[in-house]
Amino acid sequence: MIKTGYGRDLQDDRKQLRDAFAARKGKAIKLRIQPLIYQGDPEGGRGNYKPWRDVSWTIDCETVEEAMTFRDVLKAVFERLGEERPAAVLARLKVKREGAA
Repeated sequence: MIKTGYGRDLQDDRKQLRDAFAARKGKAIKLRIQPLIYQGDPEGGRGNYKPWRDVSWTIDCETVEEAMTFRDVLKAVFERLGEERPAAVLARLKVKREGAA
């Protein structure tokens, strides 16, 4: 099961992106994604999430709007993964990529 969500409904969901863009004087907005793996307590207590070592993605977005579009793309991918198994989604993406070549 895959869940997507956002922590809260922000009045201005672009502010943090605009601030990052302004701080780097017109350079790309750098996004970093690192999955976290839930590790339960072997004694039945509360577990926690730990970074998946050596697995991360860094994405450069040229504009605030491109970063927002990237967020929307990720949301759509995760929603699709919630409907289909990852292998099926990967196979369809490979077919589209090979067909475009």
